[in-house]
Amino acid sequence: MDKRKILIADDETNIRLLVRSTLEDEERFEILEATDGREALDHMRTHAPDVLIPDHMIPRVSGLDVLEELNNKPLPRRPRIIVLSAKVNEEQRALKLGADLFLRKPFSLLQLMEVGEQALKQGAS
Repeated sequence: MDKRKILIADDETNIRLLVRSTLEDEERFEILEATDGREALDHMRTHAPDVLIPDHMIPRVSGLDVLEELNNKPLPRRPRIIVLSAKVNEEQRALKLGADLFLRKPFSLLQLMEVGEQALKQGAS
């Protein structure tokens, strides 16, 4: 069975490490990282991740702009998308742009594990 790919897009190293260490399971997942939205879009097109976890406030291209770009130039297979943000007022916009889930910072490791598993299960169908 192929490993499921998870792309974490956040400019904060500590957040990327936290998400990686929480979701890491070398037998099941390959975890990719991007430090800005442009890099995330490049990874989306070259690696076709199953789950995208962008921070709303990443540089160059914001997490929500990444969603807009994916809407304007769809991929052959759309990933499940979990937007991370400290901006509570952006949840409706993120969902309207196609996010499957919205996780408010600060989040607990348990919340992250639950939404990550939920996204991967939904993406498997």
